[in-house]
Amino acid sequence: ETLLREESLVGIVGPMCTTGVQAAGRRLQSAGVVHVSPTATRDELSETGDTLFFRTAWRDEYQAAVQAEYLRADLGADAAVVIDDGEPYGRALADTFAAQFAALGGTVQSRERIARGSSDFATLAQQIVAAAPEAVVFEGLNPEGALLVRALRAANYTGAFVAPDGVLSVRDFIGNAASDAENAVLTGGPTPGEGYIALFRARYQRDPTTPFVLQSHDAMTVLLNAIEVAAEDAGGGRLRIDRGAVAAALRGISFDGVTGRIDFNEQGDRVGATPRELGLTIYRVVQSQFVVVE
Repeated sequence: ETLLREESLVGIVGPMCTTGVQAAGRRLQSAGVVHVSPTATRDELSETGDTLFFRTAWRDEYQAAVQAEYLRADLGADAAVVIDDGEPYGRALADTFAAQFAALGGTVQSRERIARGSSDFATLAQQIVAAAPEAVVFEGLNPEGALLVRALRAANYTGAFVAPDGVLSVRDFIGNAASDAENAVLTGGPTPGEGYIALFRARYQRDPTTPFVLQSHDAMTVLLNAIEVAAEDAGGGRLRIDRGAVAAALRGISFDGVTGRIDFNEQGDRVGATPRELGLTIYRVVQSQFVVVE
């Protein structure tokens, strides 16, 4: 609270989960502080009337739409089984995917739900194989993602397996699913290359540990760029920076970041015409590595 009252505080970058952003957002808006999130993807965060909220991460609905478009246009899948884990993240993605897939002419053969903490998916896998879908779309997290794909392959399922950024982990998905992860399709943010990791290691003496490190980099850079646009010479070597002007500059900015082109709409959401402009990447598991699908 003391920090928020400081007039010198123009804006912050907050790498928090959705619930953290929801709690902090009300206070930041009330204090008039611009806040840029590199990590929070829940759709409703930008629908609260908060005029100072921005994010370099994607909206969940965009991720689900990218999955649906890829399955229909690139893989030619006509039918899919959609599974979620019953949690808000998974349910929202599954709902949006099902709607987008249907809008593109696909058929959702069934909607299934598994409970977080479950580990035996053999019966569900057999049911899915009997239905013979061209794709299984799982919206949730690991370890369920890894365990589910293992159960499906053990039941001789040969179709596509699609999952979101909550499953996008070399250790937790590929490490646990092993060869059963091969050819799985996952969506999520771009991952840092060796050059970026080397620079990060030289600066902080460790490797990046967050999957949103590139979004965090872009969030800070775009905020600093907006501050530079909004800053006015107040004389005497001082600058005057109006917080409202910073927010306006963010809405008008177009920035080529390490995660791609960044443009914000009036709600502060990142927008674009391609997955990359939305901050998203499509991966396929090839020889135990996540390979970018161009």
